[in-house]
Amino acid sequence: MFLGLAIALCAAPALAKDDEVLRFAEHGFSIKPLKGKVTDVPTQVLFMAMSPQGGFAPNVNVQLQPYPGSIEDYFALSKSQFGPMGIKVLWDKKTGPDSISFEYAGAMQGHELHWYARAVRPKNRAVVYLITATASAAQWASVATALKDNVDSFKLE
Repeated sequence: MFLGLAIALCAAPALAKDDEVLRFAEHGFSIKPLKGKVTDVPTQVLFMAMSPQGGFAPNVNVQLQPYPGSIEDYFALSKSQFGPMGIKVLWDKKTGPDSISFEYAGAMQGHELHWYARAVRPKNRAVVYLITATASAAQWASVATALKDNVDSFKLE
């Protein structure tokens, strides 16, 4: 029993190191996350894309945005920025004490796009995790379920 406990205790640090690997079994690879501190400017931490269709690759990204206010204030600010850009919020829903999910659509850089996003603000940090799925309006019906499932799989550690 003591030998098993000793082995488990020695293996724990090695297992913890493996946790710092992003595994993409579907694509046959893994990679360590790129290290870097969150600064006072938004930081794109992760970008994943599907195969391009019709000139646009549906994608999901995770961005860390420094923000000292509440999640409600963050969303109100976001909505105020969408209007002048011609982007319309289709629906929004508070999905937890510190998270909001929302869907929106509009034109950007010559493409009619459709987005689904979750904004999560941990209580102990002045940052919002913005997880966003994007597809062209024409693609949305065929990729929405996969993109939304991916966004909704985000969890704070």
